[in-house]
Amino acid sequence: MAELTFNKPTEVEAPGYGIWVHHRLSAPDLTLIDFDFDVGSSVEPTFDGHKLIMKGSGTSGLLRFRSSNGEEVGIVVGVHNYKRWCHIVTDFGINETSHARRAKYYSDDAAFSGQLWAQAESFTTTSSKGRPVLIDYFVKEGNDMHATVKY
Repeated sequence: MAELTFNKPTEVEAPGYGIWVHHRLSAPDLTLIDFDFDVGSSVEPTFDGHKLIMKGSGTSGLLRFRSSNGEEVGIVVGVHNYKRWCHIVTDFGINETSHARRAKYYSDDAAFSGQLWAQAESFTTTSSKGRPVLIDYFVKEGNDMHATVKY
């Protein structure tokens, strides 16, 4: 497995956004294996998760995790029309990259693009192994938002 390299945060042009993704994991073996975000954005590890720094509205990022049993979960967060949105991916295709999956949210596929327009502050689903997965913004507005992920 290739080692992931994190981009160092850069100054973000106003009205840039930071989305802190705080992990509350019941599976300590969950490892970040891939991520994708817009050009000009970055991701950095924090003491309890990751922070995505994005240059403005219309941007997003996807963090992809794998557990020791092979299960993969993707956490998608972004800002659309100056409001936060989120989604969870539990059905990555064989050889599907995080980049390819995140691009679907900006396509004509309503199943994906509808997530941007819904501008949900939380999303819950079940993983392929039957484990509940939840993302919930607890700081929902402004330029420095926070969300908790439970797995």
